[in-house]
Amino acid sequence: MTVDRNQTLHLAAAALALLSVAYYALYINAGFNYSDDGNYAQTAYELFLGRPPLDLDLSYGLMWYQAGAALFHLFGVDFLLVRLLFFGTITLTTLLVFYSLARATGSILAAGLLAAVIALVPAFPATAFYGLCVALNAAAQLRLARRKDATAMDGALAGAALAASFQIRPDFGFIFAGSLAVTVLLLFWPRRQSYAPRIAAGIVGGFAVVALPAAALAFAGGYGSILTRQYLDYPKLLVGLLLNGLTAGPTLGLLARPGLAAPGLAALVYLPLAIFAAAGAYFLLTIKDTFKRDVGAAAQMVIALAAGVAAFPHYFLYRPDISHIANFMPGFVLMAGVFLGRLKENGIVVLRPLAFAGAGLTGLYFVLYLAIGLPSPATGSIGMSTGRTEPFTAANGVNVKVAPGELAQLTFLRDTVLANSRPGDAIVCVPYCPGVAFMTGRRMLLHNFYVDDTFPQLRPRWLATAIAETRAARPPVVIVQDWAINGTEQSRFANWAATYIDAVKEQARDILTGPATTIYLINPTTETPPS
Repeated sequence: MTVDRNQTLHLAAAALALLSVAYYALYINAGFNYSDDGNYAQTAYELFLGRPPLDLDLSYGLMWYQAGAALFHLFGVDFLLVRLLFFGTITLTTLLVFYSLARATGSILAAGLLAAVIALVPAFPATAFYGLCVALNAAAQLRLARRKDATAMDGALAGAALAASFQIRPDFGFIFAGSLAVTVLLLFWPRRQSYAPRIAAGIVGGFAVVALPAAALAFAGGYGSILTRQYLDYPKLLVGLLLNGLTAGPTLGLLARPGLAAPGLAALVYLPLAIFAAAGAYFLLTIKDTFKRDVGAAAQMVIALAAGVAAFPHYFLYRPDISHIANFMPGFVLMAGVFLGRLKENGIVVLRPLAFAGAGLTGLYFVLYLAIGLPSPATGSIGMSTGRTEPFTAANGVNVKVAPGELAQLTFLRDTVLANSRPGDAIVCVPYCPGVAFMTGRRMLLHNFYVDDTFPQLRPRWLATAIAETRAARPPVVIVQDWAINGTEQSRFANWAATYIDAVKEQARDILTGPATTIYLINPTTETPPS
C-alpha cells in the first residue's frame, strides 16, 4: 500500500504527540511551584468558588484562567488538572509548530527535528500559553498565505486564532493583527483577486464567533471592563517594556541582562539579536524578488518574523532568564524553520554567505539551548524532576514529588496554615506564593496575588489599601517570604513594604519563622495539624 505525503505527515505528528505525552508523564508530578503554578491554580480556584473576576488583579487574559475554572467544575478541584492543562498546551503548541514547518519547508524530517527542540525543552509550564498564542496565529496565517485556493474557512481560522489570543494575552493579539493585515494586503490588494471579499469576511466572522460570546458574557456578568482595560493597557505595556528594558542594568521591576561572566545564559540572551539581524537582512534583500515570484512566500516570511519577535520583549526587555527564553522558543523555532526553508528555495548566489552564516548560527543556538535548558528546573523539561524524590501531599489534589529542602518548607507552610485557620478562610501570601492558599484549601484576602517593588510607584495606594484590608479582616495567617523578586535588595517585600509588616506585627499574636519565610499568626488556633 502506498503512503502519500499527508499520511506520512499525520503519522509523524501522531508519533510526536505520543512521544511527548510519554516524556511528560515521566515528571508531570515533579515539584510544587507555589508562585507561578500556584498563581494559576489559586486564581482558577477562586473563580470556581464564585469570586467575581473584578475582585482579582489578573496577570493575564481572563480566558486562560477560566479554562482552569471550567476543568474544576467538570472534574473537581485537583492540581493534576492544572498540570495536565499546562502540558496539554505545550503538546498542542509543538504539534502546531510541526505542522506549520512541515508545510512551509516541505520537509517532514526538518520539521520534526525543529519541533523536537521545543518538545524536549518546552516552555515554562505556567506560561505555556505564550507559545500557544504564537503557534495558533502563525499556523492559521501560514495556512492562509500558502493556499492558492484559499477559502472563507481559511480566513475564519485566522480570525478565530486572533480573537483567542486577545482574550488570553492581548499583546499577542496586537502583534498578529499586524501580521494578518500585512498578509491580506500582500495576497489580495495588488492583484485584486475575486476571492478577497470572502477571505476578509471569513476573518471577520471567525473573530466574531470567538470574541463576541465571551464579550457578551463578560458584560452581562459585570466584568466587561476587564476586557476593555486589558486591550487598552497592553499597548502601553509593550511601549513601557521597550523604553524601560533598553536601559543598562536593572531598573524598577526588571531583571538585569546577564554579563559575559555567565557565558551560557548570555549567549542564549544575546545570540537571537544576531539571528534576527541575519533574518531581517535576508528578508529585506529578497522580499521584492520573492513577492514577484510567489506572493504567498513573501507573506509567509512576514508571518514568520512576527512569530519570532512576538515573545522576544518578554525575556530580553523584562525577564532575561531561562524560563522566559523557553517561552520565546516556539515562535523563534518557527521563524528559523521558515527562513531556513526559504534559503533552500532562493537562488540568489550573492546571499549564500549570509544564508549559511544565519543557518549555522541558528543551529548552534538550538544546540546550546538544549544543553542548558534540558537539565534546568526553570523550563518545562525533565530537569524539573532533578532531586525531587520525596512525596508531598496537601489539599486540592496536590500529590507531588519534591526535594528534601522543599519538603521541609512545604510541610512547614501546610501544617502552619492548617493549624491556625479554617477551610475557606482568607489568608495573605506575599510577595508571590498563592499556591500556599491552594494547597491548604484557603482563599486569598488581597486582590493582588503578585506584588513587587514597582507597586509604590505604579500603584501608590496599594500599601495603604492592603494595610486597611488586613486590619479590618484580621486574616488568621500572613505569610511573608524573603525573596528578592526582581534581583535587588529593594525588591524584598520586607524592604519596600515595611509599613505593611509593621501593621501586621501590631495585630500578630505569634510570629513563626521557617526557611526564608516569616508567618504572622493573628487569630487563635482553630484546627489540629495533620499527623
